[in-house]
Amino acid sequence: MAKQLPPEVARLARSQLADLIEAIAHKLRLTQVYVIPIGHWRQLFEAVAEGMATNEGWRAIDSAATVALNTRDALLFLPANHHIMRDLVRTVLTAGSSTEHGISIATPGSPLLIEVIPTGEVSIYTGRTDLAHLVAEILSQVQNGQHKLPTAATKLS
Repeated sequence: MAKQLPPEVARLARSQLADLIEAIAHKLRLTQVYVIPIGHWRQLFEAVAEGMATNEGWRAIDSAATVALNTRDALLFLPANHHIMRDLVRTVLTAGSSTEHGISIATPGSPLLIEVIPTGEVSIYTGRTDLAHLVAEILSQVQNGQHKLPTAATKLS
């Protein structure tokens, strides 16, 4: 028998988690999203190297990051780069093997924190009820395949 989850906990296929996070960023119109590694960047870069090797945007980040590999400094993603963040989340969930390969995602001006752990766990913390309702709505849409993410040709305004 499946374990009963509390109402604030939802199950989502691992393959949908990265899309959920990108959908949240788009729906909430987050203009600045910061990704912070749980371990050091070096650990994360090594874990995702193969999975992100074909992502041009990530390769630019990878080549510029050699100075900061032993830090946990935040990496800024603007709306035009949310797809890179989505691919990073997807790769963390498939290639990451330990907690040190996880990431935290935060944004200034909005009480929102997302933690992505390679075991397939994503925790979303919101500091306001209206924000929690929006995230729950997005989750429901992603679960039902109803949420459409902007394509590369779509103008983000």
